[in-house]
Amino acid sequence: MRIVFLCLVVFGLSAIALWRTDGFSPESIRSPLLAVGDPQPVPIEWPKRFHYLDKGRQAFAFESEDGKYVLKFFKSLKMAWYMDFPFLEKNKRRLQEKIRIYPESYYLAFDQMREETGLLAVHLGASEEKYPVITLIDKASGTHQVDLNQVPFILQKKGNGPFLTGLEQNRTEILDQFFAMHRKRIALCIADHDRDIRRNYCWDGKELLYIDPARFYYDLELQDPKRALAEWKKVTYPLRKWLKAHAPDEVALIDKRVNDAMDPFLD
Repeated sequence: MRIVFLCLVVFGLSAIALWRTDGFSPESIRSPLLAVGDPQPVPIEWPKRFHYLDKGRQAFAFESEDGKYVLKFFKSLKMAWYMDFPFLEKNKRRLQEKIRIYPESYYLAFDQMREETGLLAVHLGASEEKYPVITLIDKASGTHQVDLNQVPFILQKKGNGPFLTGLEQNRTEILDQFFAMHRKRIALCIADHDRDIRRNYCWDGKELLYIDPARFYYDLELQDPKRALAEWKKVTYPLRKWLKAHAPDEVALIDKRVNDAMDPFLD
């Protein structure tokens, strides 16, 4: 009984520790590198220290001390042994899809839409490029040394300012950049499974950044006007929903912008 009690105590303390750190630990980011090559990173002077910033659905984020960059580590790119249980089949399929699509997504974004996504480095597979050893600082779990050559990560420009707040204040300018960004993406035959406007974009008063291109994929059917129009409707649906609640008189402007974007397909 005493052993069982001690096990429960250890389990409880571990759970509390993970809760306090949002689940982050050095072990949580040590996913194996994938069997793919890496693109050449954008040359920068690498910061040596990063502070814990936040976690998203797929990654832990750390901000450089100078506030210029965000370093993202994937929560998991490996299949745990317990995924073989039948009741976890749905989770297993999701993870398999994640492992399959992440390399393609970030490579597409880095290669074709680097400026729009702010990507500076994508390290998911073996590479001859030597990255530094950096220090991660987390208030809850302490200070950790991480060799970036040994873990998957991406480095991005730091996006500042929530998208929806910017939409209230600089609607015309944001929509101009939003439509230019997705006009380019669709013309390149890059589709996007994700349409979350709250988490995917940042607005700093001048520049719109697409900060979460994790679900990009090639789709040559975007050359077809019907498929392209469906993609436009999908990507603008959250905007329509937001405008209906906050500026209903401007919903028609979204339709006009979509029609203008479709003009090249109809020539």
